[in-house]
Amino acid sequence: MLPPSGQWFVSVSAGGGHGCAVRNDGVIQCWGDNEFGQAPATRTAASGTFTAVSTGSYHTCGLNSTGVIECFGSTALQVPSFTASSGSFVQVLTGNIRTCGIRADSSVECAPSQSVPIAGTFVDYAAYFFLHECGINTDGVAVCQGDNNKGQAPATRSAGTGRFTQVAVGTFHTCALRTDGAIECWGESAGGAFMTVLPTATFTAPASVIVGQPIALALTNAQVPGYPLATSFTYAFDCGAGSGFGASSGTPTASCSTSSAGTRSVRGRVIDQHLDHTTYTASVIVKSAAQGTGDLISQVSSAGLAPDIRNALLTKLNHALSALQEGNTKIACDYLKTFISQVKSQRGKAIPTATADAWLLTAQQLQAAAGC
Repeated sequence: MLPPSGQWFVSVSAGGGHGCAVRNDGVIQCWGDNEFGQAPATRTAASGTFTAVSTGSYHTCGLNSTGVIECFGSTALQVPSFTASSGSFVQVLTGNIRTCGIRADSSVECAPSQSVPIAGTFVDYAAYFFLHECGINTDGVAVCQGDNNKGQAPATRSAGTGRFTQVAVGTFHTCALRTDGAIECWGESAGGAFMTVLPTATFTAPASVIVGQPIALALTNAQVPGYPLATSFTYAFDCGAGSGFGASSGTPTASCSTSSAGTRSVRGRVIDQHLDHTTYTASVIVKSAAQGTGDLISQVSSAGLAPDIRNALLTKLNHALSALQEGNTKIACDYLKTFISQVKSQRGKAIPTATADAWLLTAQQLQAAAGC
């Protein structure tokens, strides 16, 4: 369909068996099934000029420049002229057999005798016959009502990323456009629609670290279940320090610095090529030097060592802990140093090599946390 020479279309809408578009001169031009007069070759506004058009199954409505909705087609399904009960319309919404509009105050109003629309303020709205309808409210959240037997009309649905800006409804599914340019759909996957299948991954984070040591985060085994050809993923991490997620990249790991004790809520996000994502959360305890020393005391106490060696090691650690609790860093550092010396001397002898190496690493981390 082409406009006359020197003109162009500024908006378009497709209905049940016809389509219409608004030209730059404010005239609606249509094509397709015109059995009920819903698709005349051209239609001029009764008042002003048309600024938008919306097509239903058997009728078409245009919004004119005075804020009034004008309709044509099956008279059983529409009203010839629909003026807002207050203010004026800024958007026309023709849902198959309904006529509604968004008013200047962002509320939705439907033609008399038709079902009551969802309360609230909206930037877009769509309805499928009288079965279900959804709107995108001014917060960018999808709000729906009506038949939800296939999950097509949840009470609310937030965008996986950003906000929703536009919505379209079908028989058993609904789709919405996000601010990042991606589309999310929900409901039944039959009939050419699709259900969003979110990516998955394995998120790993340590249960605890000693203050001053990094928190190592990782996302592995990324996949979109049921879609083996989906192999392109990016990742983003939130170290729980208050700055939120960092920029996404192809690197599936992150190292988060620590400078104070406490509990961190860390997150990892896997993102597929359609920008759908799944977010994982874990809690990591960042332990003080005293807390870490207490943990090391527990490990040494339960180790299968000769009593004299165990007692000698515990004596050093208990003195270090007491010094840390009293704020005496120098004494604590001295006892940690002698603990390290004894472990090194017994490594591979009275103390198994792997156990000794783990204790040495922990003790060195405690030294760094204490400022030795």
